[in-house]
Amino acid sequence: MISLRLLKIASLIDDNSKIINVGTDHALLEIYLAQNKNVSSIGIDISESSIKKSKKNVSDNNLNNMITIIKNDGLNNIKLKDEVITISGLGTHTILKILKNVKYNDLIIQSNNDLYTLRKEMIKKNYYIYKEEVIYDKRWYVIIYFKYGKKKYSNLDLYLGPFVDNKDYINYLIKVNEKKFDSIPNKNFIKKYQTKKIIKQLKNCRWFLQFFCYTKNWGPLS
Repeated sequence: MISLRLLKIASLIDDNSKIINVGTDHALLEIYLAQNKNVSSIGIDISESSIKKSKKNVSDNNLNNMITIIKNDGLNNIKLKDEVITISGLGTHTILKILKNVKYNDLIIQSNNDLYTLRKEMIKKNYYIYKEEVIYDKRWYVIIYFKYGKKKYSNLDLYLGPFVDNKDYINYLIKVNEKKFDSIPNKNFIKKYQTKKIIKQLKNCRWFLQFFCYTKNWGPLS
């Protein structure tokens, strides 16, 4: 059974395209894409047990002609063409290490932490944020679609994301930062000031969404 998180990732991938999925786990994304969008793929994992399970799942679904599973350390020694690269369920530090030598491929990334650093470093690599999706599946997930090219972003864009309009997610970030603010020692006034500024900006975003919904006659955001 494919998760809501993987379904959201799959929704960003075009029919009849090609992907390289780093961290394939059990090849669930690849199988879904092959069956529903005619997508061919290479699934990569460093874990021998994940490779064995992935190959079995692919074989059981008669998809060996569309899905190749290989054991490898990230994208090392992988010759890239025009594939979309997908990486999900890893931390930002690991993801950036995997993408160190990637220059032009479209990237669909779901990091488990530090989205600010992920966005900031990808902008430095001359990528821009094409789309972002926020989904709650037992926890909050943010899926970012990067394309090669340049755009400018504010500090809030890098923290929240330039397309995020989910009030529940914004409320979650406000609570996280309020808790962070309370835990910062008073002597660290610069960090407290920066965190307080983020909270204010997030609350302004929430207010804007509330106002926008009223002006569009959508009713209040609960």
